[in-house]
Amino acid sequence: MVPALAAENRLSGFAQAPLTSVVRAGFYSDSAQFSASVAELADHLRVGTMLAVQTAPGFMLTLATIHLMSHLVAAVGWRYAFAPLAIGPALGVRALARLRAHPDPVRLASGRR
Repeated sequence: MVPALAAENRLSGFAQAPLTSVVRAGFYSDSAQFSASVAELADHLRVGTMLAVQTAPGFMLTLATIHLMSHLVAAVGWRYAFAPLAIGPALGVRALARLRAHPDPVRLASGRR
């Protein structure tokens, strides 16, 4: 939403910077959670492989999203182009909720929930 407002000149560059930082922090913060979970829960002989398997599709998805965003903006405009990006965080929350229901998370964070 912040980039869309900036593109329509509704936000000045001064107002856009802090809002963009908050949005970016929200989108990127879950990556560390997944990496930490993989590192702690994976078989110790395969931690590196599992981190690579988890990280590589994330980078590919990011590249595809960046490439497709201009097409989406052309099709639906700035106002709605970023709405599909909410799917990723929603799936992340769902995945972490499923992990929490599994018995393995007791090994995470010394068993604290």
